[in-house]
Amino acid sequence: MAYYDDPNVFYDADVFYDSEESPTKNKKMARILRNWSRLSRQARVNAGKLVATKLDGNANVPNPMPTVAALNTAVDAAQALITEVAEDEQALAEKRSQRDAAIDLVVKLLGQEASTVEGATAGDPTKILSAGFEIAELVGAPVGVLPAPQDLRSTAGDNEGSLDDSCDAVPGAATYEWQTTANPNDPNSWVTRATTTKSSVTITDLPSGTRMYSRVRAHGAAGPGAWSDVAVKMVP
Repeated sequence: MAYYDDPNVFYDADVFYDSEESPTKNKKMARILRNWSRLSRQARVNAGKLVATKLDGNANVPNPMPTVAALNTAVDAAQALITEVAEDEQALAEKRSQRDAAIDLVVKLLGQEASTVEGATAGDPTKILSAGFEIAELVGAPVGVLPAPQDLRSTAGDNEGSLDDSCDAVPGAATYEWQTTANPNDPNSWVTRATTTKSSVTITDLPSGTRMYSRVRAHGAAGPGAWSDVAVKMVP
């Protein structure tokens, strides 16, 4: 009789078919951290130096590929170029410093020259432009018509037949046009007396004892602006 016909034999009698020991699991292999692209240039070369040193004669890695010699050759070439670039950058920094000092000297001499030209030309814009300089009031002048000068004042001049007129400066003004009249009700009676680069003027050759009315307007890059309010003064 076969054993499986024996009623006294059971398939699972005292036997657990899943109780056998599991085979040994494979240990997980470590991976090398490849983060060199995140390192600085010098740190990357230093990493190469360290690995080359550690692999030289290392029994755990008897046949490194590439060879230690090849790695050392690449490391030495990279280190030499890092040093060379650093020296070039230092030389370039010194050149830049010399360049900036030379430019600063040009600017200093330009400032001195500008003062000379202003004095020699008495502030005449045409003469200043002829010397190669720009008129400060024209740089960045506002687009469009300039506003009317404010706070026009007219006072008696030091000499007979003269008036001293002045107003607040107008940003963007290159010149100021000064006019007078003895009859402000007649638009055709206004006479241009002077054109200045400053917001003040001495008007001469006026009839003494006459009540004289004055007005002024600024000229800029867009042309003449609006006329100021009228000021009035008796000519001495």
